[in-house]
Order: sequence, then structure tokens, then C-alpha cells
Amino acid sequence: MKHLDLSSDTAVLMLALLGLIAYANVTGYPFVHDDFPLVVNNSMVAGPWNFKAVFLHSLDFGAPTDLVRSYYRPVLDVINHAVFSLFGANAAAFHLWNVFLHILNGWMVFRIVETISFQIRTDAAAARWHAFIVAALFVVHPVQTQAAACVSGISNLVFAFFCLSAFLFYLSLRRASQPLAPMAGMTAMFVLALLSKEQALIFPGLILLYEGSLAIVLPECKIRLVRVSASIAALVAVTALYLIFRIFVVGAEPFTVDPTAGGFSRFAAMGHILLINAGLLVWPADLHYFRSLDLLSSHWAANMMSGVIALGLLGCLKFLPPAGRFLMIFGGGWFLISQLTTIQIIPLFWEYSHMSLAEHFLYFPSIGMFLMGLGLVTGIVRRRNVIFTSTVIALLAVLIAATIRQNTAWASELALFQRSARFEGHLGRVQQALGDAHLQRQEYVRGIAAHIKAVEIMNRYETIAVGEKAKSYYRALGFVSVMAIATAYLTLGDWPSAVAWLRRAVALDPDHPDVHENLGIAYAESGDAPNARIHLAKAVELAPDRVDYRRNLELFLAKQ
Repeated sequence: MKHLDLSSDTAVLMLALLGLIAYANVTGYPFVHDDFPLVVNNSMVAGPWNFKAVFLHSLDFGAPTDLVRSYYRPVLDVINHAVFSLFGANAAAFHLWNVFLHILNGWMVFRIVETISFQIRTDAAAARWHAFIVAALFVVHPVQTQAAACVSGISNLVFAFFCLSAFLFYLSLRRASQPLAPMAGMTAMFVLALLSKEQALIFPGLILLYEGSLAIVLPECKIRLVRVSASIAALVAVTALYLIFRIFVVGAEPFTVDPTAGGFSRFAAMGHILLINAGLLVWPADLHYFRSLDLLSSHWAANMMSGVIALGLLGCLKFLPPAGRFLMIFGGGWFLISQLTTIQIIPLFWEYSHMSLAEHFLYFPSIGMFLMGLGLVTGIVRRRNVIFTSTVIALLAVLIAATIRQNTAWASELALFQRSARFEGHLGRVQQALGDAHLQRQEYVRGIAAHIKAVEIMNRYETIAVGEKAKSYYRALGFVSVMAIATAYLTLGDWPSAVAWLRRAVALDPDHPDVHENLGIAYAESGDAPNARIHLAKAVELAPDRVDYRRNLELFLAKQ
């Protein structure tokens, strides 16, 4: 098939232009949600540089219990600290940095696909055209907005950059006359990827996948077993050292505890999960934050559909040329392997049986899906086709428009969680975040209503959860909403309602000084002096160093 004459420099400039158009509107957006604990309020980022704190300690994400793992991503803290040192808490600077990294990753994808295309005997013009299509889809696809439009999504961008760099070094290693330098580069990039995000654990699997795909489809592409074996050995050794250091030195457990105590329920939903994730890349509709799947729901129909689609794709292989078959097998394997950490090894649970299917998890796996698409295209379009070229241009235009629109979900905390609540209103944490967003805007009625829903959801989870550890997790989350409701009523001067909710807070956490202090104030404003005295004194007893608590008690007693 003939191809457009596209130089590498032109392709890179076009990728940059497409990325800037797609994400231009995010530069005016503020910090939202996770940006605060991970960047703005993270002492390792906003505070003085502290090597020991960054590399020898994990970041507690503010979770109420240890059911949610601590984060150990020191390279992110180094990068964010550098940006913060240069620009301060300037959201526009962080957004621009993310967009730059995303475009840079698009260029890395271009380089990888171009190199692979040469490897599988594709001519230069076709290789650049193939690489541009895959890279352009990667840059402008709206599923990438959670990674590129959200400041805290940088973990996906940085981890992907280092993994893609490591893969490029590996491709160089395969053909280098002196393999030591590219092997050192690959290993170094893999270390940095691991220190950026745990998802990098899958990288050795990609190397094995690449060599296995070549051996199956294109046996004439010689495999240099010594170099492959040495590369895998180096990567496995680094992985082992990383896990040992992380667990025993830093104390950051990389594996998530399943709050449902349900064991292996996610294995039964594997086909359903893959169907959802693939569907988001093929038809990116209804994208939203806090996407989840209830593992206790029925999955048999979705699993069957997933199996039928997989069999259909396998059946297509025999009709494709060797290059197409290779791209289908390698791309499909990339899509599957790069999801292992988020689906099986280190899954994230939003709450109870609701497993996270966060769209930013697809940032790196999406490359595999686009490679699969390229493999199909090489079998369907065998000559220069103006219709195909026009279709690609139209598709990119549609995706850019969808991305620009999807970016607006990150325009504010309220916009983000109003959209999430449309799809995930059954999640207590979504209702909590929505309630907080309303309360920040002094929309007290709506904020209180959302938090009441959150309390109801957390109470239900606490009742059905197995084990005290899981029950305490939901009890603590419920306490957060109870206090938010009580604080709103205090602000409104609705003392009876404030007292009622603060009494619920005392029942949940009887030794919390803030609860007793606020309850004492509410009782005092209600004219209940005896109870006011009891709780103001209790707050001082629990927090003797709080000067304001002591002063409030003294002022109250002086008025009696």
C-alpha cells in the first residue's frame, strides 16, 4: 500500500500541535481533589527539600485506616518539587507541564512504533505513517484526560515516559554492536519507572511479549537469546530489590487489602473488566471520575461477550499479513499485561465491593489497543486509499473535540463530582466529595444532602463488611461526613441540628477533641449550660495543648 510522505520531524510537529489543541483549555483550571494531598499540601513537594523524607518514607494518602496502601513514588515528589520551586502553587504551570509530558510520551510512542515497523520489514514511509496514527490516537484520545488534564495524573505520565524510554533502550539493545550502554539505559529507566508508579512492575513482561510475538509470527527476525536473557535477569533483579527496599526499608506495602474480604472475586470479573476498558477506548462515551465495577454483581454475560470478541480477533489473525498478525498479538498482549497491576496485583477499591476502573489506568494500556487497531488496518487497507486517510483525519478531529469537552470536568471540584455522581452516585466517597464541593461554595442545603447520602452508604457498608478492620474503615469514612454535616449546621447557626449530628460524631469517635469542642459550643448557644461545660472541659482534657480550647472554656465559665 502507498502511504503519505510524512517525515519524522513533520510527524512530531503535528503531534505537538494536536496535543496543544486538545488540552489548551486545561491551563486555566485550578487544583482539584487529589491535587491537594499529592501536590499542594504535600510537604515533600511544597516544603523544603528533604532527601530522606522523599526516598525513605511513603506518603499516607490521608486514608482513615491502613486499608488503603501508602504511596511510595519519590520520583514524582522530586519532579513536583522542582516545578513547585520554580512556579509555586501555580496550577497553570503544573497543567502545562502535564501537557508537555503527554506530548513527549506521544513522541516516544511514535519512535517505538516506527522502530518496530522497521523491525517487521515495513518500508520507511509506511512505518512513519503507522507510527503517526498510533501516536496521534494516543495523544488526542479523551480517555487520557484523567492523566493529562488532572495535575495529580502526572504519575501516569511520568511512569509511562520512563517505561517507554526503557523499551526504546531495549529495542536499541537488540541491534547494538555494544550492548552495555543500552542495557544500562534500559535498567536505569526501569528503576525510575518503578519509583514513579507501581504499574511499572509489568515492564519485564512486555520484553518477553515482544520477543515471543516475533518468534511466533516472524521467526526470520532473529532473537539474540543471550541479550534477552541478560535483560530479563537485570529487570527481575531490579524488581526484587525494589520490593525488598519498599517493604522492609520504607515500610510501604505495595499490595492493596480487599475491604470486602472477598478473596478472589475480581478474577471472576476479569472478562467484564477487560470489556469495559476496551469499550472505553473504542467508544469513549460517559467518561467520568471514580468509575467502578461492583465485583459482587453478575458478570457471566459480559464475560461471555468478552470471550466471543477475543475469539473473533483470534480468527482475524489468519487473514492478516505477518506484520498485521505481529501487531495484533503484540498489541493485544500489551493491552492485557499492562493492566495486570491495576486489575489483579495491585487493585484499588473505592469502597466495599466496588473496584476502581479509573480511566487513568488505561493511559499506558491504550498503546496496546491502538497497536491492535493498526494491525487490523494493515490487513484491510492494502493500497493508497483517500477514504481511509480522510477517515483518520475525521476521527482525530472528533476525538480532539471529545477531549476538549471532557477536559471541562476538571474545571472545578463541583464540575468533577457532579459528573461523577451522575454515574457513581452509589459510592459514598463520591457523595462526600460532592458534598464538600457544595459546602465550599456555601451551598449548604445541597452539601448537607450529599453528605447525608454518604453517611447512609457508609453505615450500610459497616453493617455488611467482614472483620473489624473493614468495619472501622467505613466507620471512619462515615465520621468524616457526620462532622461535615455538623460543621455546616454550626455555620448556619442551626444549633439543635448541630447538636444532633455532633452527638452522632461522639458515638463514632468519643475521644476526638474537636467533636467535644464543637458540641460544647453548640450546647452553649442552645442555652444548655451543663452539657456545654461537660464537653468544653472534655475537649481541654483530650487536647491540653490547645490554647483556644482552654480560652473558650474559661470564657464560658466566666459567663456563668
